[in-house]
This record gives sequence, C-alpha cells and structure tokens, in this order.
Amino acid sequence: AGGGGGDGGADAGSAVAVSAKEAADGAVVAALNARAVPLLLRAVRMHGQLREVTADAWRLLCSLMRGRGFVKKIAADGGAMGLLLPALRSHMRDAPTAAQLVLAVRMLLPAVPPKPFVLDGGVETLCDAVRAHPTGAVAGVGVRALQMLASLNDVVRASVLEAEVLRKLLVAIETVGARADADADGGASAAEEAALVGPTVGLVAQLARGDAPLLARLRLQAPAAEVRAEWIRAVSEALPEEPVGPLADSDPLTASVAGKLPAVFHQATVTGRLHKRALRHSSERWTARWCALHGKTIYWFSGYYKLKGSMELTRGTRLRDLAGSRPGAHAFAVSTPEMERAGLFLGLQASSDAQKREWMNALGAAVESLSAVAQL
Repeated sequence: AGGGGGDGGADAGSAVAVSAKEAADGAVVAALNARAVPLLLRAVRMHGQLREVTADAWRLLCSLMRGRGFVKKIAADGGAMGLLLPALRSHMRDAPTAAQLVLAVRMLLPAVPPKPFVLDGGVETLCDAVRAHPTGAVAGVGVRALQMLASLNDVVRASVLEAEVLRKLLVAIETVGARADADADGGASAAEEAALVGPTVGLVAQLARGDAPLLARLRLQAPAAEVRAEWIRAVSEALPEEPVGPLADSDPLTASVAGKLPAVFHQATVTGRLHKRALRHSSERWTARWCALHGKTIYWFSGYYKLKGSMELTRGTRLRDLAGSRPGAHAFAVSTPEMERAGLFLGLQASSDAQKREWMNALGAAVESLSAVAQL
C-alpha cells in the first residue's frame, strides 16, 4: 500500500479491505506481525491527498481495529489521529469518504488522550462534518463521537454549542421525519430518522450537564413537537429531580432544564465556577467546581447540579488572600475558627480578579451579617 500510486494503489487497497472484513483473528494477527498498521499509516501519510487511497486505507484499518483494543493502541501510538483530522478536513465534501474517516475517529477516541484531540480542533472538525452531512452515516457516527466527547467537560460542550450543530440536526430530523410520513411504507426513511434521533437525544443529554451559562445556550426552538418532546425527556432523565417554583420563562424546554437546577441557585448571593482546594492538611489538589453562596453556606457541585460538599460560615470566619501561593493570583482562603484550630481551610481560586473580588465581598458581607446578628 505504501508504494501504491493512483488507481492501482486504490484498487489494491479496496481488494485488501474487502478481504479484511471477513478476516479471522488469526489473519489479523498475521497482518499485524507483517506491520500492516504502520505500513497503512505510512501510505496515508504519503498519499493522503488521494481520496481513494485514504478511504481504502482507513477502511482496512477500521476492519483491523473493530473490537480489538490493542490494534487501536498500535494505531494511536503510530500517530493515527494526527493523520485522521487533516484527512477529514480535506475530504469532508465526499460523503462516503467522510463517513469512513468519522468512523475511524470514533473508533480511535478511546485510545487517545482527549486533551490533544480537543486542542487540535477535533471537536470543531467533527461538528463541521456533521453540519456538512446532517443525515446518513456521517451524522449518525459523528454525533455519537460528539456525545462521547461532550461527557468530558464544559469546554467541549461549549464548542459543540458554538458550532450550532444541533440546529442542523433538528432540521434534518424534521425533514427525514416528514419524508417518512409521506412514504407509502416509510421503511427506509423511518429507519434513517430513528438512526438520527437516538444519537441526537444522547448528545442533548450530555450538553444538559453543562453549567448554567451553557444551559442558557440550549434554548433552541425544536422544529417539531415530537423532537421537542424527545429533547425534554432526555434532559429530564439526565438531571436529578429537584423541582422549584413556577418559572417566568414560558419556553417549555427552558422550563424543563431550569426546573431541574438545585433550588439554591435561584436564591444564591453569588454563583460561579471556581477551583476548590481539597479540605485536607497540606493538600495541593485543586478541582474545578460550580460553587454557590446561599445565606451563610458555601456549596460546591460536580458539574452544576450534583452536590459534592458544603461549608457553613460561623462567627469569626476569616478570609485570607492567597495571591502569593502556588495556585495563582486569584486564590483566597475561607476558614472558621474551628477549622483554623484543626489547621484546615477552604481554598478557592477564581478565574479573574473581578470574580475574586465578587466572591470575597459577598463572603465578607455574609460574615459581617453573622456578627451583627450576634450583637442584637
């Protein structure tokens, strides 16, 4: 494959790929012993501009990787993802080739570290592919890959929302659904609709785990009542049941999402994402948490809805600036007299000086109110 040129190399690659689909494990092991994966990656590296060679090489690699984690590891260690993303960007307009490349990305994702993939624009590239082909295999596999990535953190969720890939998907679902209703038997179109709705609902469920600002960006108008119902159901299943009072917003999707937020957020003095220091002696472990100050209690959450812990402010609670410490210029400490006697404190790190001042002012006012009440 590495020495193949134009059509001859592509034909040979196609023949090998077809045979590989039916290969037994023994044949796969033999291919690996013959250094098939490095040779195929070298062919892609040398002739990646040729669509046929790219498609056939990745078709064979996917056949070798299917259900075999160790093969994925070999491919990942050989720089496969670094070749896949440029290839997908170059051949995105061709639906069959794009489908093959998106499938390869989806198969390799568990074997590669997510951070380099995200920094290399992998999320944006997948979104571009789904937007270019919002129906069919590209969308079905691409959305499943985005669903997997969106489970990581809010950075990925924000990228997916910024790409507005959901708008394309919802319009595509409406179009395919209308075609299924119009068909006499509805078989093929109904199957296409089902293959698209499932992954889209899964993606929405992951996006619904984002923080409050990201949830606000989920306020999209679904193009059909059926899609809206599926979306609301997915959000409801993804979030815990913590009903609150009536909401002013009349949008049913927003009401469904906001109605699942912890009640504390609707009355909190200040909320936001901070890095929190573990409450242990000499701990330097700082973890991103969504935090809220409600009354005299600081709460911190995993994501924005799962309560991980809380700290009640008492008389004599002290605030300290940790600007010169290891975390950075925007860190500060909160400690009650009881905590100080035990040598403990709650360390919090803001993302900016403005956020730090907001939190320290709010905490200071809460502590002062406790002292004022005690003097009455």
